[in-house]
Amino acid sequence: MFEEVLKYFNTQSANSESILISNSDDMMYTFMKEGIPSLQKKAEVYISESLKKLLPRPSGKTRLGVSVSGNLLQLNVQTEDISLEDLAYILKQYEPKKRYYRLKNGEFLTVEPDEMDQLRVTLSSLGVEEKELVKGTIGLPAYRAAYIASLDKGEGWRIEQSESFRNRLAEMEDTEHREYPVPESFHGELRPYQKEGYRWLCALRDNGFAGLLADEMGLGKTIQVIAYLSEEHSAGRSLIVCPASLVYNWNSEILRFNPELNPIMLVGTAPERKALMDTPDTQAVFITSYSTLVRDMELYENQAFDNIIVDEAQYIKNADTQTAKAVKAVNASFHIALTGTPIENTLSELWSIFDFLLPGFLYHYRQFRKEFEIPIARMQDDEASELLGQMIKPFTLRRLKKDVLKDLPEKLEEVYYAPLTGKQKELYEAWTSQLRIALAAQSDADFNNSKIELLAEITRLRQLCCSPSLIYENYDGESAKTDLCLELIERAVNAGHKVLLFSQFKTMLELLREKLTAKGIQSHILTGATPKEKRAEMTTAFQTDDIPVFCISLKAGGTGLNLSAADVVIHYDPWWNTAAENQASDRAHRIGQTNVVTVMRLILKDTIEDRILEMQKDKAGLSDRILSSEGISSAALSRDDLMKLL
Repeated sequence: MFEEVLKYFNTQSANSESILISNSDDMMYTFMKEGIPSLQKKAEVYISESLKKLLPRPSGKTRLGVSVSGNLLQLNVQTEDISLEDLAYILKQYEPKKRYYRLKNGEFLTVEPDEMDQLRVTLSSLGVEEKELVKGTIGLPAYRAAYIASLDKGEGWRIEQSESFRNRLAEMEDTEHREYPVPESFHGELRPYQKEGYRWLCALRDNGFAGLLADEMGLGKTIQVIAYLSEEHSAGRSLIVCPASLVYNWNSEILRFNPELNPIMLVGTAPERKALMDTPDTQAVFITSYSTLVRDMELYENQAFDNIIVDEAQYIKNADTQTAKAVKAVNASFHIALTGTPIENTLSELWSIFDFLLPGFLYHYRQFRKEFEIPIARMQDDEASELLGQMIKPFTLRRLKKDVLKDLPEKLEEVYYAPLTGKQKELYEAWTSQLRIALAAQSDADFNNSKIELLAEITRLRQLCCSPSLIYENYDGESAKTDLCLELIERAVNAGHKVLLFSQFKTMLELLREKLTAKGIQSHILTGATPKEKRAEMTTAFQTDDIPVFCISLKAGGTGLNLSAADVVIHYDPWWNTAAENQASDRAHRIGQTNVVTVMRLILKDTIEDRILEMQKDKAGLSDRILSSEGISSAALSRDDLMKLL
């Protein structure tokens, strides 16, 4: 509207000797400043109030201040020339680079877009909603202090800090640098980076925060937590929630490093688990699985814990699952999440983990999706990515093996290609041809409705690459990749190496194991059907026995295993998610390994497997920009992605 008024006066002033409608010198100055320098004052004309509303007035300055009130931070918002209601109204309809806003009463305001944008980002990052802004004084959780402090170190809106707030920051920094001694009751040796992790957990506890220990697989997250639980101020009832396969592992590790913690495994029948939960020991460490926790939720209604530790926290990455809801319903004072892959597929997984750690810290999911997930994933928004990383940094500790384990042997990665030939090639080409035709004939709506069926077909195509025998019972042709795998294993075993063999498909592992047995090569096998007790028994035996090959289902054995006796890792078939493959490889490339580890990925040339590798490279980078992880999800595959795969 204001631009139209200016355009009108510019036009008229070019064709007339004297034009001016003004009611003040200030308004004359405004017109001249906005681009009519030739306009000169000839007379004063009084205009109506309704017309005045069409002439913008400046919004004035907004100031933010922060102080401490009890256990909360107090954010104070002050405006100069507009009300808080008007400021909230502008922010609600804010558009980047827009200078003029019309208020509810019809008035126009002019704003500085850069300043308004920084104010919007700051308030949004602090979780301040419109209804809170109009009050002028907003209570914030203490965990927002680190983010507010960071605003003074970079570009953006500055918040005036009161003496009470500066004192609070000083206390936090003193706590962070306090030399928490490793407890005498802890019977283990912590590496320097593990001591750092132990002190970091203690500092978070003392500040009333929570922590995501996201060290890369193989760096000893378990031992850091046991050291933390051994610290005198951490004493109390604790609950460890982990995959069922790791319950016995946690129990044995606690008994190894500090039996005084009194680990109690919540296993057995429901009455037995209830009896165990009712133990009068106020220092016990209870260990349960995700699936058992869901079944036992009634037992936790009147229970309170000093600490809750969620191991392999990617199990709660989907906030809508019963597992995630059950974990978040447990009443505990201090929350710890452990995972080497906090973002396997999408940023919503990170949100769900922080929804457990610090509920509300990353807002409601709808706002998080709008502010971060969509801009980062779809538009590669570097500013949103940097802001998210900055927000979670105080509560996330992520170390990589290459940075902290200078004595860890090198990991060599190689891709081995097998040729697609003969009968296997004929079957593959026929199958892909049918799928391409089916995809091309579908509308977008048809594709969305049939995505599950299409992905099932893709899975069968991947099985065909592994070996046609997985699909055709009486297949009697060649399988080039099977032959390549057997050759590599035989060569490694003859050279004195131990081998971990991973596959997505249990039937493929069984087929390979049969062929290994026929060659006189013994092997263990671990799948989702392997009992927990048997799993632990085999893992321990493999470290010392003479059996050279361990066949492992990727999903069943990608976490919680220490198999450093092996120094050759073979991934028989590629997965969409490189993070899952890396986790599996780290069963061997971890603390205790003394040999160079060779990781081999087997690919059937000129097939979907070839293009899965390309897709991993194209779509990697999301987590690298947030906390150095990576991966994509088959569920996120688009129509174009599937066509490229074929």
